[in-house]
Amino acid sequence: MPATFTGTLQCDGYAGYRAFVRQHPQPIILAGCWAHVRRKFHGALESSPRLAGWVLRQIQPLYQIEAQLRKQQAGPNLVAAIRASQSRMVVQRLERAIVRLKTQKRYLPQSPLGLAVEYALGIWPTLEVYLRDGRVQVDNNLVETRFVRRRSARIIRSC
Repeated sequence: MPATFTGTLQCDGYAGYRAFVRQHPQPIILAGCWAHVRRKFHGALESSPRLAGWVLRQIQPLYQIEAQLRKQQAGPNLVAAIRASQSRMVVQRLERAIVRLKTQKRYLPQSPLGLAVEYALGIWPTLEVYLRDGRVQVDNNLVETRFVRRRSARIIRSC
């Protein structure tokens, strides 16, 4: 990453990215990836089918909203507005539920569900970035599967 880069870096919760941002001379915003969160809870389905399944069902509307926005070929301003009116409440409900899971301690900390809860809460502020910026994707799957779409030269370099 060039020293002059500023913008948004969409990535998973690997701590190295946070360290990189702290040391980078220019301001960088980290945007989280909902697919990584979804994978963690999917990994907890076998041991905690009810709780992990509920979380996965709550994440699903976020992807349905994004599919509609892509189908409409919505621009960044419309994307941000739709996310503010539809996706934000889903994300807020999810955060409350995941925080409640953590405080009620209904799982072992090192269980798949415990690890999924810790992962999600550990990167939560980055998961909300896409709600505010219509140029940011809900996840970085396109980049991870090598189908890169450039929306702006200044925004979104995925890791």
